[in-house]
Amino acid sequence: MAVCALALAAATTAKAQIAEEDPLPPLPPVDPNQQPPTNWSAWLGVGKVLGLSKADITSNWSYESEITRKRQSGQEHTTVFMELEIPSPEEWVSDTSVKWKVTSANGFGSRMSSYSSYALTAGHWLGSEGVLQGTYTGPLSLRVRPALSFRLADGAGQFSTLGEPPVAWAADFNASVTELNPVGGGVLVRNVSEVQLQDPFRDPLEGSAVDFTAPKAAVPFSAQFSVDGPWGDGSGLGQGSFQRKALVQFWPDWNDLEVRVEIEDSTNPGTNYSNWRPEGNLETPNQGGPRPLRLKATLRPKSEFPTPEQLLAMPPVRRFRFELADTSREPGVCMNWPSPAGTNSPPEDSDYDLRFIATVPGAMELSPKKTKAGVRPLPGEDPNLPSAWVLLECFDFGAHANLQVYADLADGRVIVGHMKVGEEKRYLIPIPDRPLGSLVARKWRDDHKVTGADSEDGDDQPEGDGQQGDGFSVYEEYRGFRVNGAHVSLDPAVKDLFVRDLNGGPVEAACRALENKTSDGGRKGLKVHEQLRADEWHPSRVMNPNRSARSPRVSNELQHGLLLVPAGTNANASYADLIALPPRPKNTRQVAVHPTDNTVETIVHEIAHAIGADHHGDSDYYAVWQVREVRAADGTVSRRFFEQKMKSDPKTGVLTPTGDPPELIRVFRENNQRETLPDQRTNAPLPAPSQKFIATRGGQHSGHESCFMRYNCASAYIPSGRPLDRIIPKSVILADPTGVYYEFCRSCLGTGMNPARYGHAFRGNCPAQLCVRDSAPERPIATGQCAQTP
Repeated sequence: MAVCALALAAATTAKAQIAEEDPLPPLPPVDPNQQPPTNWSAWLGVGKVLGLSKADITSNWSYESEITRKRQSGQEHTTVFMELEIPSPEEWVSDTSVKWKVTSANGFGSRMSSYSSYALTAGHWLGSEGVLQGTYTGPLSLRVRPALSFRLADGAGQFSTLGEPPVAWAADFNASVTELNPVGGGVLVRNVSEVQLQDPFRDPLEGSAVDFTAPKAAVPFSAQFSVDGPWGDGSGLGQGSFQRKALVQFWPDWNDLEVRVEIEDSTNPGTNYSNWRPEGNLETPNQGGPRPLRLKATLRPKSEFPTPEQLLAMPPVRRFRFELADTSREPGVCMNWPSPAGTNSPPEDSDYDLRFIATVPGAMELSPKKTKAGVRPLPGEDPNLPSAWVLLECFDFGAHANLQVYADLADGRVIVGHMKVGEEKRYLIPIPDRPLGSLVARKWRDDHKVTGADSEDGDDQPEGDGQQGDGFSVYEEYRGFRVNGAHVSLDPAVKDLFVRDLNGGPVEAACRALENKTSDGGRKGLKVHEQLRADEWHPSRVMNPNRSARSPRVSNELQHGLLLVPAGTNANASYADLIALPPRPKNTRQVAVHPTDNTVETIVHEIAHAIGADHHGDSDYYAVWQVREVRAADGTVSRRFFEQKMKSDPKTGVLTPTGDPPELIRVFRENNQRETLPDQRTNAPLPAPSQKFIATRGGQHSGHESCFMRYNCASAYIPSGRPLDRIIPKSVILADPTGVYYEFCRSCLGTGMNPARYGHAFRGNCPAQLCVRDSAPERPIATGQCAQTP
């Protein structure tokens, strides 16, 4: 099943040759008296060429109206390493051009696309969403007989990147569909059908024609192609963007020499760099992190055990070059620190996240932005093998780049270095060690069992309302956050919620209770981070403001946290201050906790409101009881209770009459069949009206007795089948300020005092209502599934 494709509306840029963005000073000519080459004939003596190609395609599109929400995004990556040889005379004879055919190509390809489409139906957002993703690793097809060639007259040529696996490869497609399903009385329930299948890809992953002009000297060269522009579905609605980038590199493969590259954590010599992950500085953002990398390059004969003659035949090394490409410039140091000024996401940093350090004065020179280092050979372990090293400093927890190493030799040749990983030779070395196509360190991915794309948001614990994700992509969770001065990477399987606590009291205990009580059956509960400092919290409540246009993301919508504050002096209750629906962190201005109700139970209750959990019912109400004198037909006068229904402001608690007239009621004590009457003495003054909260069957007091979301403050309740009677409960379970007594109900069935007293819940299973992802649409809540006790 293919995800709906969108169309590129207009291309705005296309580039070929790579401009040197951060150059090193050039070396002087090997022989000042030697004239530079005037043609491309030097390439005629190159029998073998190595090369690599890298391509990325990204796209996104979204449209939102009052009744429609649509989103589509795609991400595709291909990296291929190639060996090329000059054809035999029978295959190729030309006096005007030179050619090498690709004899082997191995690579990695990944494809990931996602969509969601929802419409507002009967007051609820209903629709579907899905994700298609797959990867391929192995040989690439050579059926098109790919070749590198260029004209000897001017060096002009073109190479079409490879991306076709020799066999069809499969991707997984997962989708969920939410349908409108009316049941008795027109109540909406959720009906989610899950779709899982494999979709065989038979089309190539990638194929871009890259124009280039080869250098006259037989040295490494690069070229790139890029196109970007607006993207849409053809309707002219919504907005989107598309970008396609391809890069090719080629260099002669000399048969006598090689450059080997080694990388280690400088703070722990001898360790493999595969265990290193980037770290920024959590105290001074413009200074490097605590664990620089040490990069070493060594020129040696290709023979594993070189002879003295081979060692003597090596030409001197003029300098080793360590060069970074595709280096990140993520804003800040992690996702939320330092907090940017303004309300919009900041642009890329002016400085790169990985930079070389000049540690040996006179022997090293750096490019202006420190992404390249030229180093003369330094004394090493083996005086017969020239080598050099350099330190690479890190300034961001999500830093990434690709490293290439070169040796400029005195005979004019340039040798491209490689790092051996098992039997593999990596000429394009990812920093940190990471899978091709990913910006996330391989070890972190392996530790967390992540196989999807960096832009994925597949957190599924706790299940909540069935919508995966917490608004943070895999890359954002890996790059992490600063919380209470420490760096925190998130678990990509668990949904996270950030809380800024200005309330105090038992907030920490409430957050631990929220985590524990949303876990179920060995699956983890919600993870809550409530110890944010002032400089770790943006005034907009956005938790991932530090992302650039290149940061992998699940959507363009930013993810918010919750602000927890004391309720104002005009309030007489705690409340979640919702400014829009559905309840999500972005739609909650603040969670206000009343000082007289600052308990674990209340804090959990109000936070749960802010992320989707509702009361067990809606029918309980405020009332004012008053005593009035009633004259009977025989002229006798008695005093009776009357009830005036009231409506309450959810923030201030101020009561105002509903407009219904006062109603004569009968009052009973629980387990007592005799009606309770007011003081009947005619000479006694009438008592002042008193405020009451009346529970109804299936209302806020119904359902599971110890659920966080159940009310426990009724002054009286209406018994089944007796609409004019009010029963004063015999005892009221006092609130447990520690929250130990409470939990989240898993069904609408009443327990303990219920269903006898307040009935089964109108809606239950409170954990199935929770959703922390801001971009998630509202899903209908199952209601009316428990028969009410007569």
